Amino acid sequence: PINGLTLGKNENKLGITGTSICDLIFEECKIPKENLLGKLGEGFNIAMSILDAGRIGMAGQALGIALAA
Repeated sequence: PINGLTLGKNENKLGITGTSICDLIFEECKIPKENLLGKLGEGFNIAMSILDAGRIGMAGQALGIALAA
């Protein structure tokens, strides 16, 4: 556990039920430098690049389902 980090309510989804989605709530949370991913202040850009890659996969799944319908 990390002091100051709590997980929000698990969100119900219509699909991709094998993964969970919830808020990460940081309240006076201190993360050691050795645990930082990327550079300080670049977290949003990293998260967006990961989401972009996931969206390509989801688009491929949607296309496959549409072609099979």
